[in-house]
Amino acid sequence: MPVPKNLPVDGRIKIDGVEFDLDTLYPDLRVDPAHIIQQLTDQAAIYGYWAVLSEEADVILFSKKRTLERVEADLDEKLRKEARDEGEKVTETVIQRRILREDDYNDAMDEMVEARRNASYLGRLVRALEQRLSVLIAVNNRDRAEMAAVGREGS
Repeated sequence: MPVPKNLPVDGRIKIDGVEFDLDTLYPDLRVDPAHIIQQLTDQAAIYGYWAVLSEEADVILFSKKRTLERVEADLDEKLRKEARDEGEKVTETVIQRRILREDDYNDAMDEMVEARRNASYLGRLVRALEQRLSVLIAVNNRDRAEMAAVGREGS
């Protein structure tokens, strides 16, 4: 069964304003048995590049979570004050429902969800690169064992 080369979802992510199309990463994840040594020597650089992006995505996610919490706290305070000024009974449920209807909150939530998606995709990509390294080592070991066996047979 052939390996799919295109994601079944939109695989474009944006980190610090730079867009990456994850569909183009297939060559970085692929193992070519004919070029194992070159791939082993390139693995650290490829892994390092994507690991740094993954960490940056995690930092952005943390920042977006903090922004969402701040927006929620500000809205909570504002809505409670408005309710008290109008003589309304203030309950957690009422305030939470009103917060959910606020555009600022929904915008911050959308940004946090997007940041979580980006961080998750990159985290999984880094894990795939770790698996790739294991495969490269296994194929290299197999090839070396086969070459050693042929060398012993030819002696």
